[in-house]
Amino acid sequence: MENTLLNNSFKVLNKLGSGGFGNTYKALDKYNNFVVVKEFSNNKYHNTKLFPIFEREAKTLSFLNHKG
Repeated sequence: MENTLLNNSFKVLNKLGSGGFGNTYKALDKYNNFVVVKEFSNNKYHNTKLFPIFEREAKTLSFLNHKG
């Protein structure tokens, strides 16, 4: 996925890591700000019992703002 466009919104630069639910990537947004993009594995994301966990994580991460 490196150096590819994701949804025409993010240019993926490199993979940061992976875990049980998917992968994370360092990317540039359309304003050339560095961001972290989390890609969830499809097979686990469709489990409705896990959706509240994903939603809570997304809300929590949306409050982070790290210059670095």
